[in-house]
Amino acid sequence: METVIIGLPSSGKTTICRSLLARVEGLVLSISYTTREKRTGESGGKDYYYVNEQEFGNMIECKEFLEYARVYGNWYGTSCATVEAIVSGGEDAVLE
Repeated sequence: METVIIGLPSSGKTTICRSLLARVEGLVLSISYTTREKRTGESGGKDYYYVNEQEFGNMIECKEFLEYARVYGNWYGTSCATVEAIVSGGEDAVLE
C-alpha cells in the first residue's frame, strides 16, 4: 500500500508525514529526487536525493520515476526503485 500526502508548498505535508512516521509502525518515507539546491540543514539521502537537470532528464528517459513534476522551476520525482524496495521489504511507502 502507498500513502500519498499532497498539498501546496508550505501547507504542512512534512509535518504530517513526520507525525505519521513517528506514530505508525511499518511506514517508511520515500525520499524524492530534486534538481533544486540543498537548503540549510538539509542533507542528501535524508531530505532529497539532489541531482542536476541532466541526471534528472536521464532518469525520465529511462522511466525511473513513478511520478515527476516541475515546480517553481525545479524538478521533483519519486523513484520507482525506491518505492519498490520499501514495499518489497514488507513496509508501506509514504510519498510526500
